[in-house]
Amino acid sequence: MIFDSLLKETFVLHCYVITWTGDIPAITKIMHLTGHNSYMGCRFCYIKGIYCQQSKHIYYPCSMPKDFNIQNFDPLNLPKRTPRTFERDILKVENESQNNVKKSYIKETGWSNYRQLPCDLKQKY
Repeated sequence: MIFDSLLKETFVLHCYVITWTGDIPAITKIMHLTGHNSYMGCRFCYIKGIYCQQSKHIYYPCSMPKDFNIQNFDPLNLPKRTPRTFERDILKVENESQNNVKKSYIKETGWSNYRQLPCDLKQKY
């Protein structure tokens, strides 16, 4: 309850998150993604990262090395995440009851903290 000093009465203030902004780690936390250092680190598309043994880091080449069994990606036509795919990925992780399968889905989709979404999905788009 908020007090209105002009009218001298209390009222219920409703507020809604319309948009948010931040650096990559902040947005990753808000959206409950696994992060920009994970295999599915992009919040806009489904490009897959690969682990580089030399630098001990995951990176995202569009032309995959020959010894990886991952398709090449066209940088002008990356597989985009959409509201429908966001919801599909969340439900895939959320509805899985076996922990080992759930962990593989988290790695596959890039979602984490799936039970604590910040708001209704439809409000994001």
